[in-house]
Amino acid sequence: MEDSNLLREKLLQEYKPDIEKLSKYIPYFQSKGAKDVMNQYEADQNASGSLVFPIYDSNLMSFIKEAKKTKLINSNYVYVYSRKRMRNVKDEIVEIDHVTLKDFDVLTAILSKYVLKGMIKASLWTEAVEYKVFLKILLKMKELVDFWDKEEHKTSAY
Repeated sequence: MEDSNLLREKLLQEYKPDIEKLSKYIPYFQSKGAKDVMNQYEADQNASGSLVFPIYDSNLMSFIKEAKKTKLINSNYVYVYSRKRMRNVKDEIVEIDHVTLKDFDVLTAILSKYVLKGMIKASLWTEAVEYKVFLKILLKMKELVDFWDKEEHKTSAY
């Protein structure tokens, strides 16, 4: 019971402000697909060997920038992936759907992977939008905060 209270307090005190900040992106992720958030720019279409690189939607970039500043990002996310044996986006989505207060770190690990690893391999951001990974994470985090922030959970036993 004491562990549950500690977990709830940590969720509400440490993560709630960041979750509320990122929750404003929920409508954005509900309406976007991969094709909506990334275009390719080719410097000179007539020159041979010209460089092509992705241009990302400004809202997506704002989300990434804001997420990186939160306590929700954990550079040790690989340990959670190993513990949960997550290998692909399908595994991630299954885990997101089953997260409870006890394993909130799964949500932060998946978010961290896409935000941090996306800095190196930007196609991960597109993948996270396409498969609604960012959306599912934000909805689950908000659901947990809303549930555990209710007055009856603040005083009751678990």
